[in-house]
Amino acid sequence: MKWKIMVLAVVVLLLGSLPALAGVATFDDLDLAANSYWNGANGNGGFVSGGFAFYNNYNPDYSSWDSFAYSNVVDTTTPGYANQYAAVTGGGHNSENYAVAYLGYAMPPTVLAFRAATISGMYVTNTTYAYLSMRDGDDYAKKFGGDTGNDPDWFKLTIKGWKDGVEVGTKEFYLADYRFDDNSRDYIVDDWTWVDLSSLGEVDKLTFTLSSSDNGQWGMNTPAYFALDDFNGMAPPVLAAPAAVLPAETWPEAVDPADNLVVVPPGPAALRPRLSTIAADRGKEATALLYACIAGNCTPLVQEKVTVAGEVLDFASWQPPAIDLSANDGLEADIYFGYLLGDGTIRYNSYRLQVRAGN
Repeated sequence: MKWKIMVLAVVVLLLGSLPALAGVATFDDLDLAANSYWNGANGNGGFVSGGFAFYNNYNPDYSSWDSFAYSNVVDTTTPGYANQYAAVTGGGHNSENYAVAYLGYAMPPTVLAFRAATISGMYVTNTTYAYLSMRDGDDYAKKFGGDTGNDPDWFKLTIKGWKDGVEVGTKEFYLADYRFDDNSRDYIVDDWTWVDLSSLGEVDKLTFTLSSSDNGQWGMNTPAYFALDDFNGMAPPVLAAPAAVLPAETWPEAVDPADNLVVVPPGPAALRPRLSTIAADRGKEATALLYACIAGNCTPLVQEKVTVAGEVLDFASWQPPAIDLSANDGLEADIYFGYLLGDGTIRYNSYRLQVRAGN
């Protein structure tokens, strides 16, 4: 997570004269003591982050709430309602703070934009309460899959976009899905996962509902919670394969996909990364970016105006110069590549070159 923040910070720093990312609700602009939460008990009726208003409904008679709270609770092991403010990840997507949504009785979780905009998306995950309830079952809800693992259970988040009071689109995302014929494919989301909302178009309001295969006399049995972070943030681009074209003798064995590490021998290293583009970006004007950073010194190798076209942006077409890694056993170089759209959105990825003699 910290690595991704550093990548973005470096790119923005290097391109300081270009538009910066704006309007991202990270919830880091909200003050919280460590391992605590805000649930609306002060009667504010909501909170604002990144230019978006998140509604909250607090009932002082019952000390209960619904819609949105925000939190940095780190408990990933305690089951039950008393741990309702914790994300199963133990923290936010790129930092400590995150939002928690609860679908109660007063109103669905609601986000209001101060002016209509196309929302790029958001990162979501389960709360610890919902995750452990689905995984293990509890006094009120069943274990997903049942005793045999064959029950076709599911837990679904539905996001509706609104503009001027009219519903303009719907997006669905499964927080758990046990409907597969092959039980090994069944899952309960336990990490921060990107949900693309750009297909909703311009909206001034989003509402969120939850549904489940596990229901009873009083409605849904599965705890009606999810966690959210980096609302209107940056989508994680997918690396097109191969990630780079390196000297033939080091490719493809050089790549460690676990951490985007590329090992090369001392000498010139040709940089030819390829990046998968986002469908919604195709046809838009952008700036293609390729930087190499060694010991904190960053060198631009490609910075070219381009129209995003096709499924892959291939940096080989600009014939970027090789970087000289001669006689530098153990040296590491960070390679950043992507494209910057006119609205300040950056799509990027990165890998690290590590020089090893005799590789």
